[in-house]
Amino acid sequence: MRYLGVIYAISKVVGDHIAKTISSRLSHEGVSYSILRDEQPKEEYEANKHDLTALSGIMFKSLNNLVKKIEPSDQLVCIIAANSVHRAFPQLEKRLQASSISSQIQLLSMIEATIEACRVRKLSKPLLLASSNTIESRLYQGPLIESNISTLSLTSENQLYLDSLISQGVNSIDSREVTRLCCIVQEEAQHKSADGVLFGCAELRSNFNEKNLNMSVVDSGQSLIDQTVKIFSETNSIEDNNDLRIRL
Repeated sequence: MRYLGVIYAISKVVGDHIAKTISSRLSHEGVSYSILRDEQPKEEYEANKHDLTALSGIMFKSLNNLVKKIEPSDQLVCIIAANSVHRAFPQLEKRLQASSISSQIQLLSMIEATIEACRVRKLSKPLLLASSNTIESRLYQGPLIESNISTLSLTSENQLYLDSLISQGVNSIDSREVTRLCCIVQEEAQHKSADGVLFGCAELRSNFNEKNLNMSVVDSGQSLIDQTVKIFSETNSIEDNNDLRIRL
């Protein structure tokens, strides 16, 4: 049997959104599931946010906790619902590969899912919308450029405005701000010949889309959701509609 585990890191709001969206879509497709999660103290992540080795150790602790909840013959598909800790994803993969639990875990990367979504959308030069911290970390730009996808950035003034919206939170951006940012994004995308927009933070997900931006959009969180649902839906089909239990 295959299971899904979600590691909650930094933002419980983002983790809950991703978990609920996956649950809703799998229920719609007739895939049975039960929910279980692992969450390490937010303070641990905050205290070690600049130490990638320590961050990978915290997430590996979560992987171990999740594996203890399944049988030795079961498989765990695991996702991490946070931008900031994805910087330590390569270190986590190395820890996992060297461990005794590696044969039971399929670890999905939000960055790799985003790259695949850009390929499907045929985006080669998207305008990246994310917080300054995410952009400065080059979390997206580095892996994307290795896949021949170049990202474009907002002007400094518009980036500051975007940061102010992101700091308000998902549910605090009013319609006037949405309209203003849409105009900014459309103008910059046209001026820089962008072929689409890449959302690199959850705060934009519920307020902006292809309809109000009038261009192709790839959302990193949605890309991870799509990949996860695809894996479980394919497994459900292969197992000839046997129950598939998902533990978060």
